[in-house]
Amino acid sequence: MKKNDGADQGFGQDGPFVRAGAAIGAGYYAGSGMACGMLAVALLAGAAAGVWDTGMAFCLSFILAGVACGVLQQLWFNWERAFGIAYGRRVAGFGLTYFPVLVLCALLGNWLPADVPAAWALFVALYLLILFVLTFVITKLLRRRGVEYQRDLAAYRERQAKGE
Repeated sequence: MKKNDGADQGFGQDGPFVRAGAAIGAGYYAGSGMACGMLAVALLAGAAAGVWDTGMAFCLSFILAGVACGVLQQLWFNWERAFGIAYGRRVAGFGLTYFPVLVLCALLGNWLPADVPAAWALFVALYLLILFVLTFVITKLLRRRGVEYQRDLAAYRERQAKGE
C-alpha cells in the first residue's frame, strides 16, 4: 500500500497517514460528519414522533447550515469545473449561493425574531458587507500575488537567458 506523505489531508487518499496529526484531523472530520448525521436522524425521529420544539429546530438548522456550507465550498473551490472562474468570483459566488441557505436555516431555527424586520435587515446588511469585504480583500491580495509571481518569473527567465 502506498504511504500518504501527508500532503493529501482529506478524503480520497490512497494510503495510510504518515503523521498522527493527519490521521487525527481526518478522524475529527469523519467523526464530525457522523455526529451530525446521528443528531439529524435523532431530530427527525423526534419530529416523526411528534416531539418537536424550538431547540430541536435550532439544532437542525445549524446542521443544515454547516452541511450546506461544506457542500457549497467543495463545489465552488474544489470542483474542477469551478477552476476556470477567477478566485474572487468564486468567493462571491459561494457567498451569494450560501446566503439563501442561511436565510432558510435562520427561519427554520428562529435565529432572529420573525416579527422584527430590523433584525433581518441587519442580518442581510452585515452578511453582504462581510461578503463584499472578503471578496474585495481576497481579489486584491491575489492580484498583488500575481504581480509578484510575474516579476519573479521575469527575473528567473532573465537569469536563464544569461546562463546563470
